Amino acid sequence: PRDNTKRGLPQTPKGGVQRGGYGSLEGGAAPEWATLPDDDNSLVYEDGVLVSGSLHALVQHATPTATYYPDTAYLFAFLLSSRLFIKPHELLQRICELGFTQQGLQEEDISGVDKETLEKFVVHIVQLLGEWSETFPYDFRDERVMSSVRTMTHRCIALQPSLRRDVTQILHNLLNKLTLLERYEEGLTKHPVAPPADSLTEVADITDICGS
Repeated sequence: PRDNTKRGLPQTPKGGVQRGGYGSLEGGAAPEWATLPDDDNSLVYEDGVLVSGSLHALVQHATPTATYYPDTAYLFAFLLSSRLFIKPHELLQRICELGFTQQGLQEEDISGVDKETLEKFVVHIVQLLGEWSETFPYDFRDERVMSSVRTMTHRCIALQPSLRRDVTQILHNLLNKLTLLERYEEGLTKHPVAPPADSLTEVADITDICGS
């Protein structure tokens, strides 16, 4: 049978990812996850469908750039399944670190960064926050997640002040959603829903079924 398996790199800026060139939002040494060799940075496709990849490559594939935004279906599937291997607050931190570093924004002096490229990137990273908070709002109950959100949004607004309204709307929608979820949970606690009467059946004693 014909082998339809192919390998591809996650979406990255045109310049590619420089080995060992990652830093954190606050500067400092490169985190270990960001210095994996290129051989570990490939994705495996079967018939054009992404089927596997290292965690590093999958995180990179979920990270927006100025010219790339992850497919909605992939983003949903990755955010849902990745929590088996990495906690949401760690994932958000990695995406932020990788995204800002790829765009050359890890340094204090960003005068060399193209303004149009910068604007497109911060729009994409805020868009990612909006999709994530809309789809998996429970993740944002974690104060560690919200700490990264505050760091990310403050930096995006500082880089692109016109995004303030979008960020405010995203956070407002998130607060409303979390409030509704909290009220729903409180309602379930105070008024537990009993199973329908017609769904209750008499359970036979196992000794009656399996006689000696």
